[in-house]
Amino acid sequence: MDALLDALRALAAIAGPIALCAVILHALERVTTSALLATFGRPAVLVTGWLGTPIHELSHAALCPVFGHTIVELKLFQPSSKDGTLGYVRHGYNPHNPWAVIGNAFIGLAPLFGGSLALWGAARWLVPDLIGDASTASSLRSHVSASLNSVTALATYADVSSWRFWVFTYVVLCVGSHLAPSGEDLRGALPGGALLLLLTFAGLAVARPEHATIARAASVVSPMVGILALAVALCAALHVLALGFVATVGRVRGVPLLGFILHELRWYALAIGAGTLGVFTFLAA
Repeated sequence: MDALLDALRALAAIAGPIALCAVILHALERVTTSALLATFGRPAVLVTGWLGTPIHELSHAALCPVFGHTIVELKLFQPSSKDGTLGYVRHGYNPHNPWAVIGNAFIGLAPLFGGSLALWGAARWLVPDLIGDASTASSLRSHVSASLNSVTALATYADVSSWRFWVFTYVVLCVGSHLAPSGEDLRGALPGGALLLLLTFAGLAVARPEHATIARAASVVSPMVGILALAVALCAALHVLALGFVATVGRVRGVPLLGFILHELRWYALAIGAGTLGVFTFLAA
């Protein structure tokens, strides 16, 4: 029993922060898209989708060869009025190959990381003075702190007279609105994710690594957590802006802000719950 509990703690230390960021980003993307649709309708999705969707689909496609998947068809941006899809990647694999099966988890969740990296790159290019330098960070806490401090600085010292600031804001709107995996992506990722977690858990239970080893393993993923944390903060700020649109334009169209919030309450509860757990994880890091 002790070995199983130790393995569970180790798995939580390594994968927990990434999972929490993924849940928050997924929930934020859902409610932000709903806010834009409620206020501006289908055109809002197209205005942001031309950039956000190709990044989303390329994230899927980039990992297909890594896990032995064959790309059958790739549409970076092809809006469909029938089912609402904006793009897609169809890929095939050998279901008897464990590596390929596990790859479904990474391929399905790839837009979270691809979109977060795109936001980080845009911030580095367009607002370099405001984005904290995490290159010297050595822990999960320092990476996350650098990312959150960057967004605080952006909100405090934003130069609204600079074209770079407005381009960056638009990039955040485009990428943040299409960053989360779709329901089909998540369903495809579930079997591979379950197999990966099971194998990792079994390996940790057998090996019973020391605390220092677990800490080193967690430090390997901490830069990605920092980038995901930056995406979380930026997408949260974007959602506040979207709520402002709902409160103003939406009121004219008969969509009150309170009604929208109540309609999306499940996603808010999910984001708040994951965020609360993330704060405790951050304080304990």
